[in-house]
Amino acid sequence: YFAHILPRENGQAIPPKLCLHVWNVGGPEFTGATEEQQMTGLQTYIDRGMKPDIWWFDAGWYPCNFDWPHTGTWRHDPERFPRGLTPLGQLCEDNGVQLLLWFEPERVREGTELWNEHPEWILKNESNQALLNLGDTACCDWLIAHVNGLIREYHIHLYRQDFNFNPAPYWELHESDDRIGVLENLHVQGYLRYWDALIDANPGLW
Repeated sequence: YFAHILPRENGQAIPPKLCLHVWNVGGPEFTGATEEQQMTGLQTYIDRGMKPDIWWFDAGWYPCNFDWPHTGTWRHDPERFPRGLTPLGQLCEDNGVQLLLWFEPERVREGTELWNEHPEWILKNESNQALLNLGDTACCDWLIAHVNGLIREYHIHLYRQDFNFNPAPYWELHESDDRIGVLENLHVQGYLRYWDALIDANPGLW
């Protein structure tokens, strides 16, 4: 497990790291987070002698109106982060801290950017939630390019990903009897290509 599965940092096993954050203030998860709150929190830890190795920024940094599962617009909330997450990422880098940012690209909620602008890339059912189809080459290409752009813009060092719902019903609803399992197979291939592409494009990312 240590030799083949866990990520490595500069070719070496990852040592224990101190992860700190400002969490659940003003809303659940990070839905109430603001640029001032995050930067002040990080700087206060540093000033008081508790410099973290990792600054952990989880679900809710995108426009979501205090509902963190409202994913599908993978951009910072401009009201809470008018300058984006770049100032926070730069403050981390200036102090030798690694910025961790959370993603859940497979979940697409009604009314978000992906739902409205790319209906051809999502597998819907009768709910207000859809599955992003990473088996679609154009969709996977877009996601790779978009998230790579965010990693560079925000100075992300650690990419964290969740998958908080069951994809099987979405695949089953959209497959034919003679193609059972194909959507799942292509989706997993797209996932692995996506992760490989992020690592290849961002040396040191884990």
